[in-house]
Amino acid sequence: MNTYKISYQFPGSSYEDAVVTAPDQRAAEKAFKASFKGTGLKAPDIFNVELVAENTPATKDQEREALEKIKAILDTLGLDSYVGTAFEGCLEIAEENIENDFAFSMKQRVEAAVVENSRLKERVKELEDKLAESEKDYEAAHAAAHLVADEKDAEIQRLKTQVQELSEKLASAEEALEDANEEAGSAEARSGEAQAEIVRLKAKLYDYMTAGA
Repeated sequence: MNTYKISYQFPGSSYEDAVVTAPDQRAAEKAFKASFKGTGLKAPDIFNVELVAENTPATKDQEREALEKIKAILDTLGLDSYVGTAFEGCLEIAEENIENDFAFSMKQRVEAAVVENSRLKERVKELEDKLAESEKDYEAAHAAAHLVADEKDAEIQRLKTQVQELSEKLASAEEALEDANEEAGSAEARSGEAQAEIVRLKAKLYDYMTAGA
C-alpha cells in the first residue's frame, strides 16, 4: 500500500487535502470519491494527487474488505478445494489479527505449538526423572525401615531370651536358697540335740563323781 495526498475543492470553497491509503493512484482517487457516497454530497474535483509514502500498512477497513473478497473466492472454490484446505484456520487468524492488532500467522502458531510441545515434553521428562528418583528413595527407605524393624525384632528376641535365662537362674537360686535354709534348720536342730546330750552326760558324770565320794 501507498499513502497519497489528494488536493480537492468543492465549488465555491478553498482547496483542501485528504490522505488516502491505496495500492496505486487510480485506486486512491476511486477510494476518495467513494467516501462521499451516501453523504448526499457530490464528490469534489481533484486537482492534484501526490505520493507521500510507500509500503504503508493498509487500514483495518481495507484489511476487512480484502478478507471478505478472499472468503468469497474460497466459497466459490469450495471448502474441500486445495486452496480452501490450505486456508483452513487462516481466515480466523486474519480476523483476530485485524481486531486485536496482531501479526500472527498459521506458520507462527504451528511453530509456537511445536516449541510448546517440545517444552512440555522436556517438562514431562523432568517430572518422570524426579518420579523415578523419588521411587528409588522410597524403595531405599522402605528397605531400610524393614532392616531396622528386623534389627529391632532380633534385639527384642535377644532380650526375651536373656530375661528367660535370668528367670530360670533366679528360680534355681531361690530353690538352692530354700534348700540351704532347710539344711540350716536341720543343722540347728542337730546342734540342739547334741547340746542336750552333752548336758545329760555332764549330769550323769557328776552323779558318778558324787556317788564315789
